[in-house]
Formats: sequence, C-alpha cells, structure tokens
Amino acid sequence: NAISALVALEAKESVPAIIEALKDKAVVQASAIDAIVAFGAKEAIPELTLLLKDKLYVIRARVACALSSLGAKDAIPGIKALLKDEYPLVRAFAAIALVELGAKEDMPKRVIDDMRSLLNTKYSQRATDAINRLGVDIGGEKK
Repeated sequence: NAISALVALEAKESVPAIIEALKDKAVVQASAIDAIVAFGAKEAIPELTLLLKDKLYVIRARVACALSSLGAKDAIPGIKALLKDEYPLVRAFAAIALVELGAKEDMPKRVIDDMRSLLNTKYSQRATDAINRLGVDIGGEKK
C-alpha cells in the first residue's frame, strides 16, 4: 500500500500525512501505526494515545505496542486501562507494552496468562521477554 511504500522510500517528510491517516479505516490505520513506529515519529504519540480507546480491539492492541516502541511513558495510564479490556489479545499487548515501558508492577495473573497465549506466534519473543522481566517462568512459576 501507499503508506508502506513511503516507509520503503524512507520518506520521513510524509509523517504528518501518515498521522492524519490514523483517522481512516482500520486497514489504513494499521499501516499508519506501523509506519509511525518505523519512522520513530514521536510527534504522533498524542494521536496514538487517543486510539487506545478505539472500537476495534486489533487497533487498541497494535497501538499499545506502538506506544511502547516509541517510549511513550506518558501513555502508561491509558495502556494500564487496557489491562481490563474484554479481549485477551489487547490485555496481552498492553502488558507487554507496560513491561517494556518499565511499568511492570502489580501485573494481574490473568494478564500474564494472556501473554503466554502469544508464545507460539510471531510475537513470541516480545511475550517471552516481558514474562521473564516480570520474574515469572514461562511455565507459570515465580522465579
């Protein structure tokens, strides 16, 4: 798609238009989120933070990880709210993001189990790293 082409061309000057694309339909939003992370576009953090309340769970999950990748510590309260999301995928990605941002205290067991559900997916390494940083064995025992 066009947004991916801009990333491939390293067209960082396109970031304002990519941020605007966060208001588009989900498939465009997803590409925009990935591009923002690829460009390290911290100026998009306020707009990304608003998407933590998006109606689509896949967008909420993706945004949590994007904010972590951008080092958005100001987004921690919004990401923490996702630990109570109805979707396990959102809770898992929120937990990973919080651990990566250094906000790993009081992680509910249910959320650790949600992270374990990612262990045999393309997100396995991030989930494994987060679980280990919590001091919890992959199998469930406290280290």
